[in-house]
Amino acid sequence: MFKFIRENRPWVPSGFYSFILRHPLVVVITALCLTLSIILYTVSNFKMNTDLTDMVSNKLEFRQIFKDYRKAFPELDDTIVIVLEGEAPEIVNQARKKLASRLQEKPNYFKILFLPGGGSFFEQNGLLYLSIPELEELADNLAEMQPFLATLARDPSRVGFFGLFEKLF
Repeated sequence: MFKFIRENRPWVPSGFYSFILRHPLVVVITALCLTLSIILYTVSNFKMNTDLTDMVSNKLEFRQIFKDYRKAFPELDDTIVIVLEGEAPEIVNQARKKLASRLQEKPNYFKILFLPGGGSFFEQNGLLYLSIPELEELADNLAEMQPFLATLARDPSRVGFFGLFEKLF
């Protein structure tokens, strides 16, 4: 068999096969040492980076601008955005409050929680952010509902609520 290999591989030096046959232990140990060194080199030098932003050169102008932006606003780095959808705004608001309370229970994982248009500030001052036409419409609706709201304010129980329906219908 070695004669067949030797005859069909002219690029292999003539003494190569005879050396392998005379010193098999040296060949095996050398192969193991080379394999081990290649494995160690691969483990220490081969790293896989899946961050797509690192694929673009940092010397480009927009990358420099983006680095400056990240330095100026470090709190926006490593953020998660959650979008909630629902059939009614009330359901979405309830789900948002419930999700926010659960996320606030885990401060080790979520350091900052930001609810656009939510939180105690907007609950107290939300009307300040309505446009003039929206405020006028809200005022008109409240003026129309004022008698009903006054009745409910006097008796906020179920009896008072359903008594209001009896008066209406």
